[in-house]
Amino acid sequence: MLYIARSTQSFDFISIRDIAYGLSQLPAERLLPELPPTAMKLLKTMLDADEPMGRSDIIEAAGISGSSYDRHINELAA
Repeated sequence: MLYIARSTQSFDFISIRDIAYGLSQLPAERLLPELPPTAMKLLKTMLDADEPMGRSDIIEAAGISGSSYDRHINELAA
């Protein structure tokens, strides 16, 4: 991530956008390997998003049910 930040910024800090981009480049399984597959889909969808997404957009993009979203979103938010 430091390399990415250096290549996109001309100052000495990493922005939230740099961190989000770096995390989105990793397989979701490496970030939180203990997550169940549905939570992995949810995490990957949120990391891949270019802009804020609402609940229904995330559910559709991740290919998960509303109840799966509700079950896993708080764990991922923590």
